Amino acid sequence: MIGEKIREIRMSRGWTQEDLAKIARVTRQSIYLVENDRVSPTISLLQQIADALGVPVGYLLGEDVGNPSVEVALQKDKKLDEVDRELLLKLYGRLIRNDQNSANISSANQRT
Repeated sequence: MIGEKIREIRMSRGWTQEDLAKIARVTRQSIYLVENDRVSPTISLLQQIADALGVPVGYLLGEDVGNPSVEVALQKDKKLDEVDRELLLKLYGRLIRNDQNSANISSANQRT
């Protein structure tokens, strides 16, 4: 499941496993093993991959953390150059993570 989501996002961007590995600063073999469900990624590896893909870790884990169609739309927008597209994807990922953190803090405060 995790590997399938990683592959789906990677391929929607037109990236090879090598491309993702370079951006995530991991080996291509690590990407291959995770995508093919040969290994379960460590938390740090999963975070590196999520950051490189510009998505929250929760999305890779199957949590409902936002609208991945926004990411797909950004990838398909031919008017954006690659630098702008990557910046927008990273910003979107950070906004989703910040929103999740705010929700977690709010939930914790309500319990006390």
